[in-house]
Amino acid sequence: MPRSSAIDAARFIASAGVVFLHAVQSHAAEPFVGIGQMGVPFYLYIALLLQARSLRTNPKRMPMTYAASRMARLYIPFLFWCGIYFVARSLKRLAFGGVGDVELSPATLWSGTQYHLWYLPFLLIVSTISAGLHTRLARARASASARNRTALITAIVGVIFCAVNISPTWVADFRDPNYALFQMWRSLPVACWALSFSILMTSNRSPRDSSLARAPFWLAAIAMAGIAGLIYLQAHDPTITFAIRGLSGLLCVVVVLAPWRGRAIDALARFGRYSFGIYLSHVLVVELTHSAFKAFHRAPSVTTDVLACVIGLAGALAISMSVARNRKLSWIVGVQS
Repeated sequence: MPRSSAIDAARFIASAGVVFLHAVQSHAAEPFVGIGQMGVPFYLYIALLLQARSLRTNPKRMPMTYAASRMARLYIPFLFWCGIYFVARSLKRLAFGGVGDVELSPATLWSGTQYHLWYLPFLLIVSTISAGLHTRLARARASASARNRTALITAIVGVIFCAVNISPTWVADFRDPNYALFQMWRSLPVACWALSFSILMTSNRSPRDSSLARAPFWLAAIAMAGIAGLIYLQAHDPTITFAIRGLSGLLCVVVVLAPWRGRAIDALARFGRYSFGIYLSHVLVVELTHSAFKAFHRAPSVTTDVLACVIGLAGALAISMSVARNRKLSWIVGVQS
C-alpha cells in the first residue's frame, strides 16, 4: 500500500513530542508537557487505522500468522532494547551514581527495563485483539450497520474505563512495580476509542479500496483548536488525563487526514519511517544528557529542557538512521528493509 507523506510527517512530529515529554525536568516547562503526551495516543490511533485498512483489503490473512508477524515486529525489538537499557542503566550507575539497577522479574516481560518500553507489549496485545475483531467482521461479511454497532459498543467500553474510579497507588518513578500497569490502564480508553475509530473508518468502504478518508481543512482547523484547548485543560486540571489522551489522539488524526502537501511535509516525511526507532532509542540520549547537565551542576531550566530535547531527538534520529542502513539490523529500529 502507498505511504502517506502527511502520516509519515506526523509520526516524526509525534516522536519529537515524546522526546520533549521525557526531556522536561524544569517546573517552568511542565505546563507544556501535554504536547508530548499526545504522541502515544496518536501512534495508537494511526497504528490501528492502518491495520484496519490492511486487514480490510486482505481478510483471508490468518490471525495466527498476523499475530506472529506482530510478535516479530514489536516484541523481539522490545526484548533487544530491554537488554540495551539494562546495560545502559548499569553503566550510568557506575559512571554517575544515583540510579539503581533494574530488578529482573517476570514483570519485566511486559514492563521492560526503561520507563517507555511498556508501550510495545501493550501495542502488541491491542493490535492482536484488533486484528482478531477486524478479521471476524470481514469473514462474517458484517454489514455497515453491524460494524457501526460494534464501533459504538467499543467506544462505550472506553467511556466506562474512563468513568471507573480506580486510582492505583503509584508514583512517577519507573522503579515502582505498578508503573507499567498504571500506564497500560491509563491507555485503555485510548485503545478502545482507537479501535472504534478504525472500525468506523473502514465500515463503509469497499474491501478493494485501500485509500484513507480525507478530512477537509476546515475540520482540521477545528481539530487544531481542540488540541490547543486540551493542552490548556490538561495544564490546569491533570485529573482528566484519561479523556484528554483519547480525544487528543483522535483530533491529531483528524488533522493528519487533511490533504496536506508541500515541501515541508515531504521533508518531515523522510524522517517519519524512523519514528519507531526514535521512540525506542531517545531515552538513551536524553538520560545521558540529563546526567551530563547534573555532572556540570546545571540546574533544570527551560534552556536545559530544550537542549535535552534537541540533543535527544538528533541523537535518536542518528541512531535510527545508522542502524536502518544495515538490512540485517534494521528490525531493531522498526524499519522494514
